[in-house]
Amino acid sequence: DEVDPDELAHLRRSLSAGLLAQHAEVFSRFAAASALMPAALAASITRRIIGPALAGRIAASMPSSRAGAITRALDTGFLADTCRTLSPAAATALVPGVELTTILEVTAELVQRGDHVTLGRFVGAVDDTTLVAVLSVIEHPADLLRAGAATDEGAALDRVVTLLTVTRRVELMLGVESHPHEALSILVRLSVRSLGLLVTAVAAQPDDDAVAMLSVLDRAARDQPGIRAWARAIPTEQLVAASRLLDRSDELRSAVGRLGITILTTDPEHAP
Repeated sequence: DEVDPDELAHLRRSLSAGLLAQHAEVFSRFAAASALMPAALAASITRRIIGPALAGRIAASMPSSRAGAITRALDTGFLADTCRTLSPAAATALVPGVELTTILEVTAELVQRGDHVTLGRFVGAVDDTTLVAVLSVIEHPADLLRAGAATDEGAALDRVVTLLTVTRRVELMLGVESHPHEALSILVRLSVRSLGLLVTAVAAQPDDDAVAMLSVLDRAARDQPGIRAWARAIPTEQLVAASRLLDRSDELRSAVGRLGITILTTDPEHAP
């Protein structure tokens, strides 16, 4: 709890890189050998002999174009398995050589499997155009929250929030109640600008809907000390700006007030 999330992610990536470094030469030899045969044959050997776990490591040593050619001869399930051992850094280099339809098919397969960890690791590996297409495949808010919680860096989460539609930003906020831990993991790493986009999305809703969403946030804050602690850490000027956006009816003002009392009260159950 005392360590910055980005520092924990850096430690984990460093450990992984250190463990793999001792086998880098072996992976490079496999990659070089595969270049001596047609892509279809290399794919057949990969599927039948090498297997997906090792294939993910070998792919990191291949040029993007070669990996893309082999990918076209492999089925979606095998590729989804391969992604589990493909590092984000390797994915960043290889994704440009993979067809968009393949990326979306693998994304859908990972969603169907509930493999949110693998989904979250690759947010930073795709450009904005591809990321918009990928986000359209991750339709359910729960999947989006779980994948977001598994994303390493706050900057990647900021990209996601920026590219989401207003409707999906609202869905993200509504998920705070049903998935508080995942939501908190995302919220604590967002920039002030991204938080502003989420607040603006809520404020853009009709009054009744905005009141309902504020009530959802209020219940989540009452149940989760972590949500309250995070909210207290938001700069005061940002909270004031958010309240001004919602200062347009007595119902909204009351909802904002109830949420404010919950956030600022140590024991919300006994709040006035």
